[in-house]
Amino acid sequence: RKFQDVMDNSTLVIWATDQHGNYTLVEGKALQQLGWDPQQLLGKNHFEFQKDNPEAQDYVRRALRGETLNGQSEINGRFYATSYVPSRDSSGAITGMSAVSTDITDQKIAESVFQESEAKFRTIANAMPQMVWSTLANG
Repeated sequence: RKFQDVMDNSTLVIWATDQHGNYTLVEGKALQQLGWDPQQLLGKNHFEFQKDNPEAQDYVRRALRGETLNGQSEINGRFYATSYVPSRDSSGAITGMSAVSTDITDQKIAESVFQESEAKFRTIANAMPQMVWSTLANG
């Protein structure tokens, strides 16, 4: 029950596919923000479902080839940081992959606002004929 409480109250999505990219596990409240029902995703193929997202397809392909990696992608206007790990059987053969995705949309928005603010400050500072500097209180 503790695991389900975490999944129901966080921006995490935990998901997995078999070696062909078919979803075998899809859990997480963040799916609601995308309008996706986890139960309807089970059994669907990631490569078909994400056909318009080549970046997300590439990450899964790489994991299914045995690479452990981290990546970021945009899905329906939301941004996700995802860790991908290949799944292996006892002989080491790849049987699929597992992933944990975190919604980082708020962080991306904050970064964008900061960059815009910094650009405005830089424009003002570069346009001033006076010299501008900063120093610590103790010199």
